[in-house]
Amino acid sequence: MLKKYLLISAVVVMTAVFFCQSANAQPQPFDKRIVYIMKLAKQGNVEAQHLLGNAYYFGRGVSQDYKEAVKWYQKAANQGYAEAQLTLGRLYDFKKGLAQDYKKAAKWYKKAADQNLARAQYNFGVLYGRGKGVKQDYKEAAKWYQKAAEQGHNGAPYNLGMLYYYGRGVTQNYKEAEKWYRKAEKRGDAKGQVMLGLLYKHGKGVTQNYKESAKWYQKAAEQGNAHGQVKLGLLYYEGLGVPKNLEESCFWLFLASDAIGKNALKTRNNIMSSLTPEQISRVQKRVAEWKLKKMINQ
Repeated sequence: MLKKYLLISAVVVMTAVFFCQSANAQPQPFDKRIVYIMKLAKQGNVEAQHLLGNAYYFGRGVSQDYKEAVKWYQKAANQGYAEAQLTLGRLYDFKKGLAQDYKKAAKWYKKAADQNLARAQYNFGVLYGRGKGVKQDYKEAAKWYQKAAEQGHNGAPYNLGMLYYYGRGVTQNYKEAEKWYRKAEKRGDAKGQVMLGLLYKHGKGVTQNYKESAKWYQKAAEQGNAHGQVKLGLLYYEGLGVPKNLEESCFWLFLASDAIGKNALKTRNNIMSSLTPEQISRVQKRVAEWKLKKMINQ
């Protein structure tokens, strides 16, 4: 019995590595290693069934076949395997190989979420927040975000912080929002950094501190967050928390050109009219260099 268990475990680990090498892997011809996973899947092993579904979905070791992928995901999900339930939820949610059906997405997310799978709890919360497949209910969204956040899900703290910021499904509480934004920031979430900057700029839940606001906007801006770049650029324009610097303001507002609002665009155009050709040239050169460095580091 132990020998059989060790054999199954070894094969599952081996094939998991094989199938998960790269999300961008090119479809591959039939590989004899798939024989082992097929054998286990047909014997009812849920991990193998899910992995076989992945193989067909991504075309790894077999020809890509969404219908066959769904068949194996369904088999594992019907046996209560949370990862497969989450996968089916995503396929229905994001229209990946299946017709979009939010109600079915919610059904499968709920099954996986009830098994304490953080990613499913987060996705289920998103459906409640958007009112997709379920009646919109911010209180339910907050409940599921909190469950996911407490398990270390990266996106849940920011979403939960936003509910506290606006008082949706929970009592409005800027201090509580700050707590969750800080958790988001610690996980590298630039959106959480932007919101911390906003709290400090307006003194919501914290003592107003423009320098601290600029610090958080800067962190977000350097991660490429357009909202952080706009807000940092405006601080340089106003001279709040940082020395007033029109050239620096223009630089950050140019970086955020894809997401810049009408007021910020007007400010940027006003700044440009006051800069010398040499200053504009420096800004454009810095923007080009910054974008190139970002592309190289991706």
